[in-house]
Amino acid sequence: MKKIFLLFFLFCLLKVSLYAQDSSRATYRITTPVLQDIQLYFTLSGEKVLLKKTIGISIGYKPSTKVSGEGLYVNTGPSSTYQMSNFGNRLYSSFTIDFFMKFYFGKKGKSFLMPDVYQRLWWFNKKDCSFSGTGGRISDHYDYSYDGTRTEWQYLTGLKILYGRTYKLNKNGSCKPVIEPYAGIGFFVKSYVFQTYNGTVNDVYYNYYRETNTGFYPSVHIGLNIGLEFAVKKKE
Repeated sequence: MKKIFLLFFLFCLLKVSLYAQDSSRATYRITTPVLQDIQLYFTLSGEKVLLKKTIGISIGYKPSTKVSGEGLYVNTGPSSTYQMSNFGNRLYSSFTIDFFMKFYFGKKGKSFLMPDVYQRLWWFNKKDCSFSGTGGRISDHYDYSYDGTRTEWQYLTGLKILYGRTYKLNKNGSCKPVIEPYAGIGFFVKSYVFQTYNGTVNDVYYNYYRETNTGFYPSVHIGLNIGLEFAVKKKE
């Protein structure tokens, strides 16, 4: 799966290099997704603007905001299991890297389709914590609980296809504010490793207990980017 994503990205990169516009000035764009920022998942994207397309990379980081206790501040249920509630789990730290392209079309060239390949890691190490609620994958839910010293790692590799529009303010200026609403769908492969030390899992005591699993999931995305577009003179 990872090789497929890598080949797809390299193919897109090659296509861009073949059709890039030759100019004395290079145009760049820096944006951040405000809906993720509100959730304390701080992300910054950098793009190079080419003829009717852009190519870019995003880096995101979410710090842990709790060192012990119950990490989730929302109740899990039929539509949200423990393994799928990472954004709401305050015990977790997370890191994400995205590679993406935007292909512009339409009469005014504002609309875009954006393939985005990403990898994300969620983790915390040896925290004294507990949980009681619903666990499992989307198609396999079950009652789940733990209480003890816990280490968790969750790995995601995904692809999303987004549709959006780019609105540039102050079009005649050298530095243009940018607003980009977008929405789309995708899928990701997720694997997890949970380790419990000197504690209980589903009311059974263990000195050490390890849980692993892998699943394939659909995803829905909606967001809003804000940022700046600017030009830099190339060195001769």
